[in-house]
Amino acid sequence: MKTKLILTALSLFAFATFSSACDCDGEEPSLEESFAKSSTVFLGRVISIEDYEYTVKTNHSLKWGYIIEFKTKELFKGENSDTIKLIVEASDCGGAFMKASSYLVFAFMNVQANKLAYHQCFRMALEEQHASEALIKLKAID
Repeated sequence: MKTKLILTALSLFAFATFSSACDCDGEEPSLEESFAKSSTVFLGRVISIEDYEYTVKTNHSLKWGYIIEFKTKELFKGENSDTIKLIVEASDCGGAFMKASSYLVFAFMNVQANKLAYHQCFRMALEEQHASEALIKLKAID
C-alpha cells in the first residue's frame, strides 16, 4: 500500500513538472505581435521531415528535434525563397508538422544553431483548418 502511494505521488509530481514545461507565459500573442517578433512568416507545404541533433552551447546538453522543409506558397516576411527549412525542437507541447500538409508558420532565427526555427510558443496553423482568418489579416499588414 505504501509503495502504491509513493508511486502515485511520484507520477503526479512528474506530470506536474511536465505540464509546466509547456507553459508559454500566458495566452497566445496577437497576430500583429507574432508578426513583429518573427523574422520569417510564411505559408508553406511540408515536403520533408528529418531528424536533427544539436548541442546547446550554454550547458553542452544534447537535444534533438527535426528539420522541416517547406515548399513556400506565400511569403509575408523574410528572405524570398522557393523552400524554407527550419528546426523544430522535439516536444509534446505542440508544433507537430505532417508531411504534405500546409501551414502558416511564424519562425525566428535560432542564434545558437544559426538556423531558422519554430517554437511551440510562436504561432503556427494548419492552413486547411485555422489559417484563413490569419491570412486575410496578414495580407492587410503588408
